[in-house]
Amino acid sequence: MDSLITKDQLKAASSYLQGDAAQLDVLIAIVGGLIREYCGWHIAGVETTEHRLDHDGGNHIELPTMKLREKPEITINGERITDFQWSEFGMIQLTKCYAKGYGTITARMTHGYDSAPEIIRAVALSTLAAALSNPQGATQVSVGSTSMTTDAGSGALRLTSYAKGLLGQYCLRNRP
Repeated sequence: MDSLITKDQLKAASSYLQGDAAQLDVLIAIVGGLIREYCGWHIAGVETTEHRLDHDGGNHIELPTMKLREKPEITINGERITDFQWSEFGMIQLTKCYAKGYGTITARMTHGYDSAPEIIRAVALSTLAAALSNPQGATQVSVGSTSMTTDAGSGALRLTSYAKGLLGQYCLRNRP
């Protein structure tokens, strides 16, 4: 699985960041995992994967991707289906309805972006920069009688609500 960002991108975006290569590798992997988990799929790097999905009995299927690269292979109840329409966003329109059931669909698909989209990289970089610039994870700072509270203690390497809003367009609507 490809990294959503590289150490060079992280260092270029935030020249004040300090950290050895091993630490940055770990942090990059963690933030990549957070983003992938939140979005519900791998996002970057073109991969061929196979998924077993439930079927509601209708004539459409939502595959767990937002970037389908080619027509997928679909099997429903052991029957290979070839007559269907598909979209880049993982939507399948069948020509007829099939019986509903748990795990009745097998989908083999090639999907993912060649590299992480700009918004994904921006969220990853800002999340890492916030964590590295605030390693204690402070959520409130006070100077004299003035106090400021932030969305998240970044030292914990969390996605803020703002970051989650930016990631929304890459999130699966229905998780398998």
